[in-house]
Amino acid sequence: VKTILKIVVDDLSGVPLSDEVIGDCLKPFGVEIWDWRKWDLCSYTILEATPNIQELRLYSSENRAVLQSWCSTSGLRILPKFS
Repeated sequence: VKTILKIVVDDLSGVPLSDEVIGDCLKPFGVEIWDWRKWDLCSYTILEATPNIQELRLYSSENRAVLQSWCSTSGLRILPKFS
């Protein structure tokens, strides 16, 4: 497998995987559509693991710092194929 077209993981209940583990698992693959249901996933994890992502679903606990990191000029806005 070289590319994962769509990944959907429900990680909202119980103890979620760490951002580092998520990044390490997905980095070897190209993911086009990401729906990892985890609160406040770090934008750096997404940028490092799947730089060519085309569609992304985010889940927020309304943490202002996380929201700002997602929207910052060094955050998710730099993804080249992001729609």
